Amino acid sequence: MTKVLAVLDNFFSEQNEQKENNDYDKIALFDFCDTIVDFQSGNPFIFYVINKKKSKKLHIKNVLRKLKLSMFKTVIKSYPAKRDILKLLKGLTYDELNKLAQNYYLYEVRTHFNKEVIDKLNELKEQNYKIYVVSGGYSIYLKFFIEEFDLDGLFATDIKFNTNNICEGVFDGYDCMGWEKYYRLKRFFKDKNISNSEIIGFTDSKSDIPMLKLCTKKYAVATKEETWMTQQNCELIKISKN
Repeated sequence: MTKVLAVLDNFFSEQNEQKENNDYDKIALFDFCDTIVDFQSGNPFIFYVINKKKSKKLHIKNVLRKLKLSMFKTVIKSYPAKRDILKLLKGLTYDELNKLAQNYYLYEVRTHFNKEVIDKLNELKEQNYKIYVVSGGYSIYLKFFIEEFDLDGLFATDIKFNTNNICEGVFDGYDCMGWEKYYRLKRFFKDKNISNSEIIGFTDSKSDIPMLKLCTKKYAVATKEETWMTQQNCELIKISKN
């Protein structure tokens, strides 16, 4: 009887393990900016907040930022403007930023969907793919996209808030770009046994080549094919720019 129970226990353990593995047998990874939507959403969110706040202090800070940027650009072509722009939000509360982020998503982001990509996303969802957005955009507004489409997860750039929920104007962790996307995904899938999984990747940019290394099938979202797309064996999803 002990041997029979041991065999049964081993059988059901294998079945449960197989079921768990099957949960991740079909995965889709979507970049967001210029892929799901037709623009870069990160910096425009900061400027949206500034315009909606109608704060003289914020506008003065932005003018000073532009002056500094113009000076740095003459010396350093790759001046990190994204970090610099994020500093403008320092001092704002999480609650007010979260509300503005929701409005930004509803009225600025949703109107810029690439229909071809949204159709593909919905198609894969119907086929029971686990779908993740992997973006350098900010999670504070991208979470509303995840909620609306009932997706499986989000990897994005986080904004740091202190213990009093006041924005510190810096990234919380690393900017989710380039190799950072790859590292986050590797950590997330480490214990999920995806060695035999079908993983589909969608992006508009060669900066996402590290992420595409994880993919068994790759799609490039663009108006025309570029050299890097051919080199990465990407299938083109041709979109029309208005």
